[in-house]
Amino acid sequence: MKQIWKWPLELTRDQTIAAPAGTRLLAVGDQGGRLMVWGEVVVDHADRVRIDLAIYGTGHALPDNPGRYLGTVLQGAFVWHVYDASGLR
Repeated sequence: MKQIWKWPLELTRDQTIAAPAGTRLLAVGDQGGRLMVWGEVVVDHADRVRIDLAIYGTGHALPDNPGRYLGTVLQGAFVWHVYDASGLR
């Protein structure tokens, strides 16, 4: 069975979330003032994997290969750009 799950993100550049194996990240957004990421998961997968995420603000230095772009989130005066950096570190 598949479900959509969400994980809250911190406003730090590099972070990791734990998710069921086979998770496919879908989108990022603001929910109630919190930066969130949503993903499609296979609930039956007991194994967990680490998913490395990177968040960059507009105007911040961006590496040559930041990872797979997930989306941009506006939070008041701040604009965040979120990448799936799994496998890059």
